[in-house]
Amino acid sequence: QRHHQMSSKVGSGGTTKRRWFQKRIEVKCPKASGRNGTHCYLATTAILRQIPEIRSIKSGAINFFLNSPGGSLSVNENADPTVRTDMDGAMERMCEAGVGQNGMKDRNLQRAFKSSLFGQSLTLPVADGNILFGTWQGIYLCSWDDDRDDDGDNGGCPVRKITVTIYHEPSAQVRNVTVKPPERGVHSITAEIAKGFHLETKNGGAKSGKKQKMGQGVLYAMVKHTSASMGLTCVKPQDMKTLDKAFDNVVPEKWNDEFFIHTYEGPDDMPGHVKSSLFGVATSLPINGGEIDLPENVGLVLGEHRDVGWGHTRRVVGVKITDGVIASKEVQISGDDDIKGDISPLIVKAVTEISSVEAGWCTLIAKGDVTSALTTFPKGSKDDDDDKEIDMAKHFRNLTSSDTGLAFAGKSLTIPIIDGDLDTREQAIMYLCNSDNLSSNTNQNNKGGVKTVHVLVLGGKKVKNEHK
Repeated sequence: QRHHQMSSKVGSGGTTKRRWFQKRIEVKCPKASGRNGTHCYLATTAILRQIPEIRSIKSGAINFFLNSPGGSLSVNENADPTVRTDMDGAMERMCEAGVGQNGMKDRNLQRAFKSSLFGQSLTLPVADGNILFGTWQGIYLCSWDDDRDDDGDNGGCPVRKITVTIYHEPSAQVRNVTVKPPERGVHSITAEIAKGFHLETKNGGAKSGKKQKMGQGVLYAMVKHTSASMGLTCVKPQDMKTLDKAFDNVVPEKWNDEFFIHTYEGPDDMPGHVKSSLFGVATSLPINGGEIDLPENVGLVLGEHRDVGWGHTRRVVGVKITDGVIASKEVQISGDDDIKGDISPLIVKAVTEISSVEAGWCTLIAKGDVTSALTTFPKGSKDDDDDKEIDMAKHFRNLTSSDTGLAFAGKSLTIPIIDGDLDTREQAIMYLCNSDNLSSNTNQNNKGGVKTVHVLVLGGKKVKNEHK
C-alpha cells in the first residue's frame, strides 16, 4: 500500500491547518454462494480498520473511489443481511431492464451497467473522527463479477482496490438540517439546506439574514437514512412527479411477493432501500459568493420512499468547505467533440490548466436539466449488439423508456488526484449522459447542443510521499 500525507497553512498568515491524506487500500469480499449469497458486502469495518488516520479529523470530508472494474460503492442498511440479499436480486432485474435479455448474456456489459447504477465514488462528511452516518447506515462494497481475483492469491474471492482521500479542514462548518417531507415522493430541499448553512440559492430564496461572504466552496451533503435518497435533478414540479413514478416503475412493490426476503417492515421498506442506493444518499453542491451555485431549475431533492402519513422527518448532514478549493472551471462539451461520451481527456486537460495539485480530488457537477448526468464504468466496455463503445445513456433510458432514467446516473462525481493526475487509469472513466448524442454512437450527423461540466479542484501542492 502507498499513502500520501500533506499538511499546509492556509489563509492570510493564519494558523489554521488543513491536511490531505491519501491511501490505496484493498478489501477482500466474501464470494457470493448459497441461497442467501450476495454480491453486496457490508465493508464498513474492513475499510475503516485500514484508515485509522480518520480518528484525528475534527471536520472535513472523505472520498472513497473504487478503482477495480465491475464493482460499486453505496451506503445502506448496516444490520439485517437480508437487505443485501434482496439488493442483489433487485440489481439483476434492474440490469436486465437496462441492457435487455441479450445484454444479460454479456458479462462485461452487465458489470459495466451495474457499476454505473450504484456508482464507484462516495464523498461523505466527517467530524470528530467519524463518518457522519445515520444509525443504520454502512458502506456496501458490491462485487458484480465475484470470480474476479485481482491478485490471484485470494482463493478466487474478489479483491477490490479503493483510493481513500481525506480532507481535514478544522474551520469547515458541519451542520445537521431536519427536513419534513409532506408525503411520499420527490421533494425540492435546496432552500432548507441553504438556510441551514447560511447560504442563499442562486435564483433567490433561502435568505436567512446571515449570509456569509465567501468565494468558492463545496457543500458535501448526505441524508442519514436508508430508505430515503438525495441528489441533484430538475426541480420543476412535473419533473419531480415523473421521477417519483420512475422510482416506482424501476423498483416495484410487487417484488415483495416475488423474491424479497426483507418484507417485515412494510411493502414500501425494501423498495425504499433499493431506491436509496439507486439514486444515492450523498451529493456535492457548488458554492459561489455565499450562494448555492446551480443552474436554473436544477436543485437538491429528497426522495422520500416511505409512506409518511405518520410524520417522518429526515436528517441531512453536510460539511461546508470554503478554504480548500484551489480552482474551478466551466468545461463546455459539444456534439462536435469527438469524445463518444468519454470526457476524461477534457477533464484532465481542464484540471491541468487551472491547478498544479498533487494530492486532492476533483468534483464534477453536470450543469443541465434531467438529461445531463455523470458516471463511471470500466474503460473499453462494449455494447453486446454492435461491438461499439458502450452507450451508457441508452441503458439508463431503457430503465424508464425515457430520459428520466438518466437521473439515476447522478449529476455529481468526485475523483481523487494522486501525484497530479486524476485517478481514473484504465478501468474507470467519466461519462456524460444526455439526450443530444454526446453520449451516443448513433445518428452521427446530429451534432447536438452544448453541455457544461463544472470542475472544482480541491487539494494541495506539497506532498510528503511514504511507501510501505
